[in-house]
Amino acid sequence: MAAPEKQAMNLQQISDRTTAQKGATRLSDPSHIKIWFNAEPQEPTCCAKYALCCSGLAFDKERSYMYLREGALEHNRVNKCCIKALEPCNKQPDWISLQYFDKKPYAKIKKCGGCCSFEPYIEKVDNGCMICCTKVTCHQSCCGKDFMTYVPVASYCCCFPNRVNWCCNCCGLWGPPDGNPLIHIPYFMQPEDVDGFVAQCKQVIPAARAMHPTGA
Repeated sequence: MAAPEKQAMNLQQISDRTTAQKGATRLSDPSHIKIWFNAEPQEPTCCAKYALCCSGLAFDKERSYMYLREGALEHNRVNKCCIKALEPCNKQPDWISLQYFDKKPYAKIKKCGGCCSFEPYIEKVDNGCMICCTKVTCHQSCCGKDFMTYVPVASYCCCFPNRVNWCCNCCGLWGPPDGNPLIHIPYFMQPEDVDGFVAQCKQVIPAARAMHPTGA
């Protein structure tokens, strides 16, 4: 007899759906959801670990996950009680987020009669800092590694690129490195391989967005 964790894998995959699915919820195979990247979760920084420890918690890496699905981004960041005696009465909930790429906040939005359009995307941010024309990389365990972020617009005020340039970092004397997005929202959950995950997102998001080109 198969072990309990393997029994479900021996079940036949069944799909009796007859209604056509539209948009990014449509599956390439109706019997299962394809995952393009099952990311290793990134460890919290020392500061984040300290804050959790003060609350009697620790990051539950075994239960947490980050999936780049065929039409959506899904992640679950879970903490666990780090005090053995309190575990039975301090069960932490799952915090699951699921966002489809053909809907807000990822959908391409046209405004002003189609003259202006906003095409959000996912980008990597270099977590270094320019000091006296030299890029300094902070200690990763304390300040974090390069991270993945949500960028709502490629430009703002119609023409200014949403990118750090010489003006933003005083010609390299002080500030973030050139090329980083100016307006962005970092993800609470981060993959260990930021470059690989972002590269895969840039392939998956346009295909999913094309399933519902008008956005929402």
